[in-house]
Amino acid sequence: LGNYRVIPWSVVVDVRFPSKLRFAQLVLPGEETLAIYAVQRWDKELAVEAMDGLRALFDATHTDHQDR
Repeated sequence: LGNYRVIPWSVVVDVRFPSKLRFAQLVLPGEETLAIYAVQRWDKELAVEAMDGLRALFDATHTDHQDR
């Protein structure tokens, strides 16, 4: 899968899980996206829990972010 990248949480613009993709995504400036391979669609309820946690963390740390 290649090398890993360290992305500062402060540069993340959004977290999302598009319905047509198998993996969740981090959205970076310029609409660049990075797949979150640890959150996969076939994990069903675990993926939902993980996304709920990621969204809560994002909302708590990005107070300038508007409602989804």
